[in-house]
Amino acid sequence: KFLSNYDDSHDRKEVKNYDRYYLGPIVLSDKKEGLSIIDGQQRLTSVTLLLIYLANLQKARKKDVVALQDLIFSEKYAEKSFNLQVEDRKECMEALYNDQEYDALNKGESVQNIVERYKDIQDLFPEELRDRALPFFIDWLIDNVILVKIITYSDDDAYTIFETMNDRWL
Repeated sequence: KFLSNYDDSHDRKEVKNYDRYYLGPIVLSDKKEGLSIIDGQQRLTSVTLLLIYLANLQKARKKDVVALQDLIFSEKYAEKSFNLQVEDRKECMEALYNDQEYDALNKGESVQNIVERYKDIQDLFPEELRDRALPFFIDWLIDNVILVKIITYSDDDAYTIFETMNDRWL
């Protein structure tokens, strides 16, 4: 979608007029300890991995760097926590964010999948987006890719919404 709008002669401010891309809904349940993902964990994980990759890709750039840290993690009292915080993934996500190799061989299936999907992003990310177009793409991703957030205040309501959406979309 981005490439159908991108033109090398555009200024970055033109990105606000690019077509939007609807990524889908996420269903969250609001609990005392924080938000719990009922539907959309794969989408959120994929977007987080893409953001980490883009942050790493920008490390070599001297100008036109888009701040992505706040979309990836939060820091409070000098303690960093990923916005998509799953305890058994923390070490892996930290290594990926720091652009380090991570051996997931003896880790759980979820962690192994994350490492493999990150490698997929590295391999499949279009070459034409790695240079001048990179900040344009990041601006577009942040402002023009749409996730609809649905927050409920009970797991029962969240699962009802999830089931209703899936039943009607089949």
